[in-house]
Amino acid sequence: MGGVQAVVFDFNGTITDDDEFQFIVYAETVAAKMGAELDRAFFFGLRGLNDPDMFRAMHAHHVGGAPSPEFVETLCRDRLDRYVARVRSISPVRPDAAAFVRALAARAPHVPLAVVTGAPRAEAAPVLAAEGLLGLFATVVTAEDVAHGKPDPEGFLAALATLRADRPWLRADEVLVFEDAAVGITAARRAGMRCIGVHLQGPEAGADADEVHDVMGPHLLYPTA
Repeated sequence: MGGVQAVVFDFNGTITDDDEFQFIVYAETVAAKMGAELDRAFFFGLRGLNDPDMFRAMHAHHVGGAPSPEFVETLCRDRLDRYVARVRSISPVRPDAAAFVRALAARAPHVPLAVVTGAPRAEAAPVLAAEGLLGLFATVVTAEDVAHGKPDPEGFLAALATLRADRPWLRADEVLVFEDAAVGITAARRAGMRCIGVHLQGPEAGADADEVHDVMGPHLLYPTA
């Protein structure tokens, strides 16, 4: 795919292979704080949403009603603490994804890279840093940087604004996004960007993607002209 002048990655499920990690820590939090057993199929149906939206949906499904903002904050903190503790002993980063990021970063002419994720910065930044990837991204847009999570395009538009600081001519349709969830693909498309679906949970998740690939890696390098 020609004309790619910037590449943006989702984090959870795209750069990382942590779906099972996430299910475990969400299930532990739901059990400890809501006294409920997390429905596995329901959880994976929420793939790509940020923590507050996930917990509001889980509360409505398993307990009923809307949780207070304070309770949502408590749930988010508990979930994050559990995740960070779990990934201290094993990196969730996909080796092929790490190799792809490094290959893009080393390529000439240089194409700036970014991350747009619904995860909090305290989750994404340490994982990327531990793999030596954090410094390869021009910007990492996390949950704290936006008012609206995916499928809203705000995160992708925020990344585009930062990338334009060095490339004021950069157009949205020159940005290529890699996403693993339908809501992320929708957000990228709403931002006017091209999107490749990878590591999808079922073929229907990639219905709005420009392309779909099973594995993300250096074999997907594209010309930039």
